[in-house]
Amino acid sequence: MHDLHVLVAPKLCRLIFMVKCTDRFIDNGLCTKISIARVPKLEVLGYLDPSIHVLELGDTIIKAETNPSRATKLCSVKVLALKVQLGVPKEANVVISYLKCFPYVETLHVLSKVGELGSFDVKFWQQAGTIHCLRSTLRKLVLKNFQGKDTEFAFLKFVWERAKVLERVMINLADGNDAPSLEEVVCKLQAQVCAKRFRHRKSLLIVCTGGRKCTLEAASNLSVNDPFDI
Repeated sequence: MHDLHVLVAPKLCRLIFMVKCTDRFIDNGLCTKISIARVPKLEVLGYLDPSIHVLELGDTIIKAETNPSRATKLCSVKVLALKVQLGVPKEANVVISYLKCFPYVETLHVLSKVGELGSFDVKFWQQAGTIHCLRSTLRKLVLKNFQGKDTEFAFLKFVWERAKVLERVMINLADGNDAPSLEEVVCKLQAQVCAKRFRHRKSLLIVCTGGRKCTLEAASNLSVNDPFDI
């Protein structure tokens, strides 16, 4: 299935794309258009992958530097999951557009993809405009498959400094021989990300390994508030 149209779904509360399925699309060089319109109860959405998903909200394709409008905002979404290569400028730009289109997200999951780094200025995130969910509602960030790249640290710093009501940041380290050491990550987090303190905000930072993946069973179990949670 190359296109998905969710035009009128008044009772839909979750729209979930399994990671293995999106990997298959990448391997085949396919793209999927996801059109979402009237979904007033949609609270959980992901994994959106800007490299293979073309997201349409209302009649607008969401891409890099899309200016959000009333028609392109899904205010009901509370849990958003993204699969993105943070070192690719085009994908990073789309992440900003996504965040602006989901202004009341409380939990953000980012699955960091492995890939070649292009030419990318880590100061890019500092140039992002006002993002409502960071300013007002985002309480939890989960960054999975963390590989210790400068672009990942830059993204963490961006969220850490922008999210005014942030309560918890969870970093799940990548597996394999190239995975960063726990000590190395903690040291860099203290120096590069968490150096700035906020008097009126207490945020818990957790670095871990392992964790579970989102499964079809968890996605369909409505008693589990966040099927992406590790």
